[in-house]
Amino acid sequence: MKHTLIVLTLLFLLLPFTSGYAQVADTPSTLGVKLTSTAPFVYKDPEGYTIVLGEVENTKSFPVNNVKIWAGFFSDKSGDSGESPLETAIGSSLLQI
Repeated sequence: MKHTLIVLTLLFLLLPFTSGYAQVADTPSTLGVKLTSTAPFVYKDPEGYTIVLGEVENTKSFPVNNVKIWAGFFSDKSGDSGESPLETAIGSSLLQI
């Protein structure tokens, strides 16, 4: 009987309860900048470089310095599975990839 009670207790502890305690309210961002578009304009120039155009807006009432921009290029097959990007770049307002 003791053995059965211990096994049932351990099985009960294996059940995930984390989703019950997850945050459900969306809190506003405290960052000083935001992207104005979630789908930037992308094209290839005559030399074969991929050009990504987008706009970053300062949401604060004072100048924001040292803003870093991250760009990730994913395969068409990546989908929503969370695969790693094919290539990434981090830089300022003009990125050289």
